[in-house]
Amino acid sequence: MSRRIIGIILLLLSLAPALWSQMDTIPLSNPSLEGVPHQGGEREIQILNGMPAMAAKGVRFWQDCGVINFPSETPPDLHGTNTGFFDHKGGPSHGSSFLGMVSRSNDTYESISQKLTAPLEGGKCYELNIDLMRSDNYLSATKEDENKLYNYSKPIILYLYGGTGLCGDQELLAQSPYVKNTDWKTYTLSFKPSRRLKFITIEVSYKRPTLSPYNGNILVDNLQPIVQVTCPGEEPTLAAVTEETNVPPPHKRRKKKVEPKKEIVDIPPTPTEVAVVPAAKKKVLELDRENIQTNQRIEIKNLYFEADTSTITEGSEEVLLEVFDFLKDNDDITIEVGGHTNGVPKHAYCDKLSRERAKEVASYLVRKGIQPSRITYKGYGKRRPVASNQTPMGRKKNQRVEITITAMDS
Repeated sequence: MSRRIIGIILLLLSLAPALWSQMDTIPLSNPSLEGVPHQGGEREIQILNGMPAMAAKGVRFWQDCGVINFPSETPPDLHGTNTGFFDHKGGPSHGSSFLGMVSRSNDTYESISQKLTAPLEGGKCYELNIDLMRSDNYLSATKEDENKLYNYSKPIILYLYGGTGLCGDQELLAQSPYVKNTDWKTYTLSFKPSRRLKFITIEVSYKRPTLSPYNGNILVDNLQPIVQVTCPGEEPTLAAVTEETNVPPPHKRRKKKVEPKKEIVDIPPTPTEVAVVPAAKKKVLELDRENIQTNQRIEIKNLYFEADTSTITEGSEEVLLEVFDFLKDNDDITIEVGGHTNGVPKHAYCDKLSRERAKEVASYLVRKGIQPSRITYKGYGKRRPVASNQTPMGRKKNQRVEITITAMDS
């Protein structure tokens, strides 16, 4: 290899940290917590200072913080499919293994940490999606009574810390609610660091300080890349759309040059024109007030766009009218329109396309007469998949527009 090629490689390596810092996505090392399933108390031979020694098994790229915080306690357990450690039955949400983490009645708890591939920047906003669940059966002994099994089954909280070193907890970034679900569920942790942080720590515990520590568990799997997002309060609104009321619907904009000279937009509809949505179409979204609740997400089915654009196709207007009729009949309800893409393109492209498509839907509803204050819109890009991006059908499901009920009178 020539000196020139070696020089280029060394230059690229030296620039790598700077390049990562410019990206809006920070991938984690071993995000699916893959490894050989084992109980936390097991030991393996490792080479320490050139000599073989027994050490607690761990998960590659993740540091067990119990070594620092509670050295007399065992590290978290790595489970596989139906391994049955501590009487837990079940499998991972992704890959072949997942982590079981516990809090204990002796006021100890488990945590893991790793160095990020790029730092979190102070003042910027981020999201981390992570799959969590609780096991109803998680049996183990305690240090105080090794001859009796206790059920570590109570709900606890997952805390996300940022730090300047491994297992650092200089700043609490986010926390989950009490994890009570006994099936895998994706939790979104949103946070805004106050300063530059190079490490994250995941900790599970009850609310502290407490006079009554207890045995609980959280199962952890499938951490998604940390993604930089728009900070709250900076999302675009539709105040300016009211000035575009006379703009034709998106699917008709291509036909401006061939529109008839006679304008009929302002002619009031006749009674026979009011029911433009057939009864069968109203069942597409099942928008029944009695069956919806705040924060519920509803996919707008049968809504299509021209490829790689935000232009709504002509056959999509019927389902949009269904959404409009629902909002018109329920004037206390406010919504967010969220755009989503599949996972193939880069984040910048997905964010832009999903935002533009969400805006087109929101703008359509405003032009039909819904107050702009009742609608916000946001592009989520490829951050919230509902299916695998490895198959055409999965990618099709992920490319969607949803409405989220943000507020409604009870």
